[in-house]
Amino acid sequence: MAPTPRSSKRLRKKQTQSQKLDEALATSDLDDQLVVFWNRYKNQVVLVVLVALATIVGIQGEKWWSAKSLSDRSTAYSTATTEVEKEAFADKNAKHNIGGAAYLELADMAYSNEDFSKAGDLYEKALRALDLIPLEQRAHLGLALATLQAGNTEDGLERLLAVANHGDYLDMAKAEALYHLSVIEWERANYPVMLDYHDQIDELVNPGLWQSKAQSLQRSVPELKALVEERLNEEPGADNLDPGLEN
Repeated sequence: MAPTPRSSKRLRKKQTQSQKLDEALATSDLDDQLVVFWNRYKNQVVLVVLVALATIVGIQGEKWWSAKSLSDRSTAYSTATTEVEKEAFADKNAKHNIGGAAYLELADMAYSNEDFSKAGDLYEKALRALDLIPLEQRAHLGLALATLQAGNTEDGLERLLAVANHGDYLDMAKAEALYHLSVIEWERANYPVMLDYHDQIDELVNPGLWQSKAQSLQRSVPELKALVEERLNEEPGADNLDPGLEN
């Protein structure tokens, strides 16, 4: 449909005004340019600002609600003083890290009381609830050790190996698992495998105190010490033995 003479006239007038604004913008100073820009684009600018404000308010509102929910749960946790109250809180918040932390505390208490079966159940619940690596690996280690103490040796070994080979866990947790694995092999008089676990500890970047504990075993367990010295004698420069192993 062709434009009417009146609409064509309005269009030419609008184009002429736009050209005049462009010419004024090109020849004016900075302050005048800002005025011209505002007059031309103020509706769009206001819309963008409103959208940005709505987005910010929405994000901050979500953060506030999450923070409030966490604060409410933290308050509820702090008021749970008995084991029954803590376990009820943990069950209610089993999908949140704070519920996992409650299970972890209860599991540690059960382990200290040598109720290893109950401790294992609680560590397993904590492990399912937690997604914070430092707490998750603690629950995993606790589950492995409680399983061993409950007499389920093979299951406990599998769980320790799972910790030692877990890609996301910290080196200290892996080193602790490897150390406990080496102690089990010590009890089985399987010294070559015991030493292999110590080698794996040495390969970690940050094994923490577990490396020194492994080295202490190498100095104090006669069969293991002999195995280490035999290995050193087979290596080039065997005359330079580790002074710590000679004592």
